Amino acid sequence: MLWKPVLLAALAIFWLAAGVLCLLCPARLASPQPEAAGPELPVPQKHRGRRAGAAIFAVLSLVLLLAAWVVLSLELAPAQPVDFYSDAWAAECGSAVSRNTVRRKDRRARTLTVSHGSFTGAATLWRIYTGGGGEEITIVYQIEVKEGQGDLVLVWPDDTVTRLSGETSPYTFTAGAGETRLRLIGDGGKLEFTITIPSRSGQWMDD
Repeated sequence: MLWKPVLLAALAIFWLAAGVLCLLCPARLASPQPEAAGPELPVPQKHRGRRAGAAIFAVLSLVLLLAAWVVLSLELAPAQPVDFYSDAWAAECGSAVSRNTVRRKDRRARTLTVSHGSFTGAATLWRIYTGGGGEEITIVYQIEVKEGQGDLVLVWPDDTVTRLSGETSPYTFTAGAGETRLRLIGDGGKLEFTITIPSRSGQWMDD
């Protein structure tokens, strides 16, 4: 998800701008000074302004630090309710939320390795469209689910679903007429998977 880095970057830019305004404009932050009644010299106005600016900047820094902590700890729910064991949901769900994601792609070997600290929802990883069908495809895969639920599924052109946790790797199939999709589904799944599709057919969704 890209919204967290974007929001954190916006907070950082706002923090820097506020710091410049607070520290470089002391005269506007200072209150008018009373006339000295005795021999004691008054504190220069610019020094008071700088102290006021520094105090405001410190408070603002604490507020923005709290906001950044809230952003990092916030996890949005997917747009569609999760129904992990429903084949219809696995085929049709169009949203996913993940965190602590690490993704590695070996284009030469056509291998994708991904780990998620948490994954909820469904996302298409690879797809192939064949007008007349009949193309044979082999998928080599491994998935480890440490917490929650997660699986790799194949969605056929008629929207029926094969869950690869119930199959054996390597898995060979003949693509039917239309679009066949390989998807990741999860419900709070802390998981890691590796997929290799030697065939040059089809399209990885991140290509």
